[in-house]
Amino acid sequence: RFSYPKDLIKLFVKGNGVFVDEDQVADFSGTGLKMILYREYAFGMARNINEKLTIGGKFKYLYGMQNISTKKSELSLYTDPVTYELTGKSDMLLNTSIDTLYPESALFGSKNTGFGIDLGATYQLNDKFSLSASLIDLGYIKWKNNAKNYTTDNATFVFKGVDLNVFTDTSADPLQALEDSLKSTYEPKETSLPYRDGLITRVYLGGTYSLNEKNNFGLLLHAEFFKKAIYPSLTLSFNNRVGKWLGTSISYSILNRSYNNIGLGFSLNLGPIQLYMVSDNLLPLFNL
Repeated sequence: RFSYPKDLIKLFVKGNGVFVDEDQVADFSGTGLKMILYREYAFGMARNINEKLTIGGKFKYLYGMQNISTKKSELSLYTDPVTYELTGKSDMLLNTSIDTLYPESALFGSKNTGFGIDLGATYQLNDKFSLSASLIDLGYIKWKNNAKNYTTDNATFVFKGVDLNVFTDTSADPLQALEDSLKSTYEPKETSLPYRDGLITRVYLGGTYSLNEKNNFGLLLHAEFFKKAIYPSLTLSFNNRVGKWLGTSISYSILNRSYNNIGLGFSLNLGPIQLYMVSDNLLPLFNL
């Protein structure tokens, strides 16, 4: 996952001059990165409480292999409206755990361990309506193997411009001086402390309306929690079952501020085996 603020795009597209005109600081806080590779070993169980209510849960043992994650990201750039001096500030914490994997340690053997849970329930209101809710991937991993922490504690950099005289002095290198100043200000401090990083938790709320035994409409609300922000989406679907072995679905989704997501899916029930394929956005296949 990678999240970025609006001001970061404005800086690349329009430059820092737009922030002078608007008399504001370019705020890049909230820029976030999470890359995680892990295995999970899970035990789950579902139980019918009564004819209408079914609840279920899953307990998961997590085995972490690779992780890169920003814990803190407070970045800004201020342009003085009179002198055009630049003042940049950085207060960041980036954690990494890059473990070299060998075949014998691919299943167990790492010190990066954690736990997680999934919870869910369905409720049949009547013959036509049913509701569902679930909480997925609530948990964390404690990263110890090759743990590295990179911090910039309230670093401040001020760039006042370059004296024109240096361009006539062949012994001077203004760009090198700028590079050296940036390195001395923003070069992160490195430590090797274990850290805890949470999973990307998701919540689903859904409902279905059955036209008959083979056709139903579905409504699904989804929210993903990442770096103290909530990313919601909404999906409408029509689902059809052809006989006992084939199921089809067509959907429309609003997600990531995009409103043209048409999806299609199908499933095959072949005795003890079920095969399925589903996509929530088919249009890019025909419009690259």
